Amino acid sequence: MREPGIAMERARDILRFWDWIPAFRAVAEAQHLPTAATAMGLTPSALSRSVRALEDAIGVRLFDRVGRQLELNTAGQAFLVAARDAMRLVHEGLLAAKQVHVRGRVTISASSLWGPEFLQPSMLQLRDDHPELEPVLVAPIHEPEAALRRGAIDVALVEQRTKDAGLESVFLGRVPQTLCCHPMHPMLKSGCQVPSEPELLKWIARSHFVSVDDIQVSSSGFWPESWRKRIALRVAQGESAMDFMAQGDMLSVLPRPYVQARHLVALPSVPLPERWLLAARRSRLSLVSRADVVVEALLEASQSMRE
Repeated sequence: MREPGIAMERARDILRFWDWIPAFRAVAEAQHLPTAATAMGLTPSALSRSVRALEDAIGVRLFDRVGRQLELNTAGQAFLVAARDAMRLVHEGLLAAKQVHVRGRVTISASSLWGPEFLQPSMLQLRDDHPELEPVLVAPIHEPEAALRRGAIDVALVEQRTKDAGLESVFLGRVPQTLCCHPMHPMLKSGCQVPSEPELLKWIARSHFVSVDDIQVSSSGFWPESWRKRIALRVAQGESAMDFMAQGDMLSVLPRPYVQARHLVALPSVPLPERWLLAARRSRLSLVSRADVVVEALLEASQSMRE
C-alpha cells in the first residue's frame, strides 16, 4: 500500500505550484515582465508575484534579478524544459481524450522553394488522411529552433540537423541545385537553346545573381569560390527571384524541382553540391501529435519522390 501514498505525495507537491507554471513559462520565454504580462492578460506585478510564489514553493531561485530585469538562470532553464514538456503532454492528452489530436491548426515553417518536391504532395496527403487538420504554411523563421521550443511553430523545414536536445530532425532527402535563368533571358537563342559552353561561361562571369536568402545564406553559398558570382539582389522567396529574372538578365541558383516546376531554364555549369532537407519538430512524447502526422506525410512524399 506504500506506492499509492508516494504517488499522492508527489501529486500534492506538484499541485502546490502547478497553477504558477504558465506564469513562469511566459516570463521565462519573454524574459521581460511587461511583454509576458500582456501575453497572459495580467499585470506585471501580478505576474511577478506568481513567479516569486513558485520559487518560494519549490525552494529554488529560477531567475537572477539584475536591476529590474529577470534573467533565467541554470535552474530556471532546466525547469523551463520540463514545464514545456509537461504542458504539451497535458495538452496532447486532452486532445487524445477528446479524439481530436489530429484536428485543428498545425503550423509549418517552410520556403516555397520546397513546394513542388515536398509540400504539395504532403499537404494533399494530409487533406485526404486527416480532413479536420488545418495546416498553416508560414515563411521561414529566422530562429526556427527557438520558435519550435516555444511552440510558435510545430514543424520547420531546415537544412541542418538540430543540436537542441529538446528537438528532433527527420531527414527527408537531398535536393540538387541548378543554375537557372528565365526563358526570356537575352543569352538564350530561339527555342530557349542554351549557348555553347564558352559563351555561357562568359555570360555567367558578367551576369548578376538574385539570391534567395533562406537557401543561399552567404555571398558564395554553395557556389564554387573559384567562380565569380555577383549578387545584385537578395529576396526572401523564390517567386520574387522569378519576378526579377523575368525583368532582366539575372541568374539564380535554385532547387532543381523548383526550376522544373516553374519552367525556368536550367543552365549547365560547374557541378553544384546537393542540399540536405530535414523536418525539425519538438521531441516526441508518448502521444501522437499533429506535428507527427505532418512529418510522416513529408517523409512519405520524399520517399515517393526517390522511388
